[in-house]
Amino acid sequence: MESVLNRIRDTVSSTVIQVTSNLSTALPGNPLTREYDLIRHVASAGPHLCLKIFDAMKKSTKEEAALFVCDKKSLDQRVGKKEKEMVLEIIRKGVNQLTRLRHPSLLTIQHNIEESRDSIAFAAEPVMASLANLLGARDNTPTPISPEIENYEFFDVEIKYGLLKVSEGLAFLHNDCKLLHRNLCPESIVVNRNGVWKISGFDFCAQTIGANESPLKFPHLNVLNYSDIPAICQPNPDYLAPEYLERDVTSVETSADMFSLGLLTFTCYNKGKPLLPSAGNLSLRSVEQFKRLPASTFNCIPEDSRSHIKLLLSLDARLRPDAIQFSKLHFFEDVLVKTLQYLDALFQWDNLQKSQFYKGLPEVLSQMPKRVKLNRVVSSLAKEYVNPDMIPFVLPNILLIAKETDDEEFQKWIIPDLVTVFKHKEPIQIGIILMQNMDFLVSKFKSKPDSLREHILPLIYRSLDSDAQQIQELCLSVIPSMAHLIDYTAMKNSLLPRLKTIILNTKLLSVRVNCLICLGKILEHLDKWLVLDEVLPILANVPSREPAVIMASLAIYKLTMNSNKLGLTKEVMATKVVPYLVPLSIENGLSLQQFQSIMCLVREMLCKIEDEQQTKLEQLNSIKSQQQSLFNSTQKSPTFDNLSQLTNNSTSAPVITNNSTASALTLEDKERLAKQSEQNERLRAQSALVPQTVKSMETAPKPRDLTSTLINSNLSNLSLNSMQMSAQQQTFNPSFTSHLNSQFNAFPMQSQTNSVQFPTTASNAFQSLPPQPSQQPFRPNMTSFDNLMIPGITKTTNSQPMRAMNTNSNSMNNWSTNMSPLMANANSIGLNQQNSQSFGAFVDSNSSAKQTKQLSKSELEDFLG
Repeated sequence: MESVLNRIRDTVSSTVIQVTSNLSTALPGNPLTREYDLIRHVASAGPHLCLKIFDAMKKSTKEEAALFVCDKKSLDQRVGKKEKEMVLEIIRKGVNQLTRLRHPSLLTIQHNIEESRDSIAFAAEPVMASLANLLGARDNTPTPISPEIENYEFFDVEIKYGLLKVSEGLAFLHNDCKLLHRNLCPESIVVNRNGVWKISGFDFCAQTIGANESPLKFPHLNVLNYSDIPAICQPNPDYLAPEYLERDVTSVETSADMFSLGLLTFTCYNKGKPLLPSAGNLSLRSVEQFKRLPASTFNCIPEDSRSHIKLLLSLDARLRPDAIQFSKLHFFEDVLVKTLQYLDALFQWDNLQKSQFYKGLPEVLSQMPKRVKLNRVVSSLAKEYVNPDMIPFVLPNILLIAKETDDEEFQKWIIPDLVTVFKHKEPIQIGIILMQNMDFLVSKFKSKPDSLREHILPLIYRSLDSDAQQIQELCLSVIPSMAHLIDYTAMKNSLLPRLKTIILNTKLLSVRVNCLICLGKILEHLDKWLVLDEVLPILANVPSREPAVIMASLAIYKLTMNSNKLGLTKEVMATKVVPYLVPLSIENGLSLQQFQSIMCLVREMLCKIEDEQQTKLEQLNSIKSQQQSLFNSTQKSPTFDNLSQLTNNSTSAPVITNNSTASALTLEDKERLAKQSEQNERLRAQSALVPQTVKSMETAPKPRDLTSTLINSNLSNLSLNSMQMSAQQQTFNPSFTSHLNSQFNAFPMQSQTNSVQFPTTASNAFQSLPPQPSQQPFRPNMTSFDNLMIPGITKTTNSQPMRAMNTNSNSMNNWSTNMSPLMANANSIGLNQQNSQSFGAFVDSNSSAKQTKQLSKSELEDFLG
């Protein structure tokens, strides 16, 4: 959407630039293009409407203007070269003469005539159109024609007031300037933006012949000599006085212009048709035509004005009223015309006279057409804005007119001058009037948010800052109606701080109460946190405890609590609101009904606190119990039979079926439930568990004593060899082997001492064995020890026993433990028969021992040797 708007804006901008550049071609090379920007072609004026009128703006001051341009190329198509120079000379003469004159009824020239090779032009005050255009002449006008000009119809008051202004201009020319216009016609009269008729086109004007003569004499036109020149170089024959048509007349008087004024008046009332149209041919005009006019010709003129117009059209110049007499005719005794005439002369009155006039103006405005009020009345009243003392009298009339306008008219005619009034603080009546009409002003600015922020909001802020009680109360009453047009930033940073200042600092009870009421009405346009952080603290700090203030504060609390958008949390109610309201309930000034209202609100808040807190605790308890059950179920070891059931059911998330409970969950509870639900979904999505055989990891070997290990290994080899030998020679007795193993397990080994301790139970065990048939006594072969490499035992010779045998009594105690695995693996150890016999002899030699005997080193060597 934004891109579409940007494209439209770019298109419009490019179109405006293109149109402006095209209009600039209307003045190629003309010096006026350096000072003025042409905007659009609006109308035409001058001799036979040969001048184009353009809306323009001065570059340096941005002042509006109208440019009158005569295109020399267009003249080439209408007249020859000689006639073209004549027309240009006529235009130069008229503009130069008008530049030297200044009067409210004459066109004001802003920049004198400038000429280039292709055009001739001058600048004047802003103009709507010429009178000829408004009466229906469309020569040299834009296509399509401006909506302001098309189907334009004059009101009676506009015609009368326009003729009055023309008569005032003629009086200035005749009496003060001693100048005769000699071409007073619709083409030489222009209507400015305010609807005022102004005289221009001094192309055929003439100065008086004798300044001291009475009456004044002016040169004759000799129009009969103009028959050989084009009509564009002649005065308009439809508006010439009869004396111009007589050959024997050498001079004329000011009455000639008054006759032209009478013809102009007839044309205005006859919808633009002249009394005796000549189609630009002077030969068709004669004095006899005026004599033969029927009485019904003047029926188009209002009856109360008909006699005056006939008097102006009298063939006898002496009977015609002069300009001053004409302005005093009963023809202009209309109340609307008098009102407009008074508006033009207001600056000549004192303030008392003007105030009396402004007080009665609303009655007259009700009878006046809207266009006249906008064009004439508004512009005249706006001139009083420079006088602050008169603004309270002018402003009601301005607003009365503004209420009849649409948005476009309001922006064009009312706003440009009215915004200057918004800045006035004194007198206070200005602020009161504006606040009384603020609803209307807001409705007019509603379509333009930028203008609202620029003009209306500062006016609201200034009214709130005012010291006048009435202005503040009126402003507080209109703020709720426009709160929806105030953006969040302005509401937070500009409006609320001012309301807070008024509530806390004002000494007027009515202002404080109205401010609280205003605050309550704009709550719907605020957000929750702004209310909790900014609005509610204001209520707690209100310095007064009057019943009206308490009830206004109570209403704000109630609206906030019951609002779906705002809402009071239980924490705020429990910690701030209820502790504030309870003391208020015992204020002395409260009535019974007011007390009941406070207590009712307190009970509602307490019930709401109870419901929310109970719901929260119930929900938390439910969640806690479900989590505990879930934890207990996960601690049990599931079997293969109930594994599927455990996965699907034991970790299921708790389900909340109570709607009121679910709605009361806190954010932390909801997040916890969401995580549990997500975990359960992952458990359900996992595949069923399949039992697998897990191989036990071999434990890392611990450091071992090599001395005790080697001794134990050799001793076990000796015993296993003897057992294997006896098993080969005789019938093997399994019970004997098991009994022997159990006895060997009881042997203590000590690997870090110098002696070996043998238990006496070993000999007893062998003595108790049952006799085996054909069993030979076991004899140890001592030569088997010759090949042993035992640390701590030094070998000398084969005949000498082993020396320096270092053993530890603690290692001997572990001998039986180390012998058990060796006995179990006896078949895997290579024991020869000789070693078995030697170990058997060793055991047999000690079979008579009854107790454990500690052998010394020398005894062990003798025994082994």
